[in-house]
Amino acid sequence: MLLRKKELALTHRFQRTKNKDNQRLERREQYKESNRTYQMRLREEKLHSWKDFCSNTNSESSNPWNGAYKYAAGRQRNKLILTTLNTGNNNYTTDMETTINQIIEHFFPEDSEDREVAHNKQVRFQASAPLQTTNDVEFTRHEVEAIKEKFDPRKATGEDALSSEILMNVFRIFPTSFTPIYKECLRRGQFPKQWKNR
Repeated sequence: MLLRKKELALTHRFQRTKNKDNQRLERREQYKESNRTYQMRLREEKLHSWKDFCSNTNSESSNPWNGAYKYAAGRQRNKLILTTLNTGNNNYTTDMETTINQIIEHFFPEDSEDREVAHNKQVRFQASAPLQTTNDVEFTRHEVEAIKEKFDPRKATGEDALSSEILMNVFRIFPTSFTPIYKECLRRGQFPKQWKNR
């Protein structure tokens, strides 16, 4: 720390010397020498610190895959540390269990109609009221075929493991089966459970 301050002071001193050439050269040499000393000491301290870290005499030192290896390979795991939370009235949680419970209570409050405000009541009413909209226009076979043509055979399969190539072959063999299935999905407003659970 002291070397760094001295090196910075000499740097500023050299930079402020403008008109006196001899003095400027002298201060330049002082600054360069100070910088060399500082850089050499910095390298020595880094090396010394790294050697200390690598030859740590703790319980892991006999293990070749200890903390030094993990640090050098970038494989250190950051441990999750839950801090305390303010529960109101200047009360704080004291352990992990109460902290987690406080988080759950805050972000996922119990859904109770007794404690609802006007906005919540309005949202609940709108969600339970039947929709008063006209039905969507049903899919045509040409629309389903147009979508099928946009399938990319190079794309990876989804969770259902059905590739676009399989779907195109099934559509080619059973061209009239797809459209009624999609029409029914649209009419009911949902997909079959088997499609969701795959």
